[in-house]
Amino acid sequence: MKKKKITAAKLANDVEWYGRSWAGVIEYAQSLGLKYTDLGTLVENTYGDRTTFKQVIFAQQVHKSLSMVPYYRRERLDVAPYGKETDMHYAIRLDQKAIFKLYAVAGGKAKDKFKGVAALYSKVYKSRKKEVEAYLFTDKLSKKRMKELAEIRSKALGHKGLMDKLK
Repeated sequence: MKKKKITAAKLANDVEWYGRSWAGVIEYAQSLGLKYTDLGTLVENTYGDRTTFKQVIFAQQVHKSLSMVPYYRRERLDVAPYGKETDMHYAIRLDQKAIFKLYAVAGGKAKDKFKGVAALYSKVYKSRKKEVEAYLFTDKLSKKRMKELAEIRSKALGHKGLMDKLK
């Protein structure tokens, strides 16, 4: 009754994991003596996005400033050799103190801060667009729900039927 010892590598080679989605990968990891969470951690550390919360806050500030560019009334600078400054340069310059402070907190260390800010913003915005735009207010209530809420508020304030009087 002497059994031959099978190494984990030999057993792992016998596992058909390719083309079986995550179930096959999990089975392969288990055959190597690993937990599937170890494999997930390895994948996250190797290929995962390393954007920090501070970088998202920084990108939000730059995004706010960029969205206000059409409304600013200051003159644009002449920047050689391109002529007038870009929207990004203009937006950074108009909120320079706050943006540079957040850039330093987010880990920015470039000598040319304007180029560094633009590069970090584009990197964060590309990978975390939803988080960068999360500060934007979107009202997703329907007109019917808005009317119901208005009635509830008017009743609470003692002005029942106020919405009917306004029509």
